[in-house]
Amino acid sequence: MDTGTFHTLHDFIVHSKGNVYILMGVIAIGALIFWRFLTAREKPIRKY
Repeated sequence: MDTGTFHTLHDFIVHSKGNVYILMGVIAIGALIFWRFLTAREKPIRKY
């Protein structure tokens, strides 16, 4: 069985959507980690 070829448009679209969902998940997790990195460096403002 050929795993690198798509025989129908439906096969191609399902494969592409799967890759896009994985990519969106990786980007969302990366953005969350980056946001935590940026905000973790802030020190609380002292009011005295």
